[in-house]
Amino acid sequence: MSESSPQIHEGKGLSGARLTVHASLPSTNRRIIEQPDDHAHGDVVRAVRQSAGRGRSGRFWLAPEDRGLTLSVAVRDTDPALAPNLTQAAALAVRRTLTAFDIGSALKWPNDVMATGDMKIAGILAERSPTENLVALGIGLNVNLSDTDFAGVVLRQPATSMNLVAGGRYDVAQVCDTLLRDLEQAIANLLRDGRTSLIAEWNEFDWLGGHRVAVSDGDDRVEGAYGGLGDDGRLRMTDDAGTKHLFWSGDAERLGPA
Repeated sequence: MSESSPQIHEGKGLSGARLTVHASLPSTNRRIIEQPDDHAHGDVVRAVRQSAGRGRSGRFWLAPEDRGLTLSVAVRDTDPALAPNLTQAAALAVRRTLTAFDIGSALKWPNDVMATGDMKIAGILAERSPTENLVALGIGLNVNLSDTDFAGVVLRQPATSMNLVAGGRYDVAQVCDTLLRDLEQAIANLLRDGRTSLIAEWNEFDWLGGHRVAVSDGDDRVEGAYGGLGDDGRLRMTDDAGTKHLFWSGDAERLGPA
């Protein structure tokens, strides 16, 4: 497989769309955003190796060849009110996939999945096209990464992989198939039924639950009692002065039990 000849799998994307597997890409999200005419709703772009993967706020995402699962889904014509919840739906899908492989995990607002030992195992990044109603929903899941892969890499959040948690290697293509099945269901449920079931499931597996938290957004930082997700998916917090806050985005950290 080469960059000029990706593998195309008709019907393997979401809702019968296409899955395209590239040997290497700078960014799967960028491929969808920069070539919107080539991607219908549900099309999936996967990179066996991603050389310039990004997380939130332009952070680096480690994606060595065939040891992590890196992919993006084209989501079209979404109700703008639901677009911010796509990353939450994707996080639910990742948690379900990990459960299918007997790996426990929890959901960390706004877009991370945490595994045993409070370490990050997956992240999600949604990027909107500047020209049309198209969202590239990117997912990075650490599958077979080892301690050697993480050594020497500066990480904001301690990270792990399925391999490190469970002590065995996984077939990345099989993990991909399972994730796409779970992702199709999670996105379809959100677009069809709204946020109610999504919020209920999130609050059940919420990594921040029962803790005091701090939310940072740029130079602003607010600390207080965590109140779970609101009906629209925003993080709820009450600071020490009793003021209530709602956040769509930011970096959240646990400060200790409430």
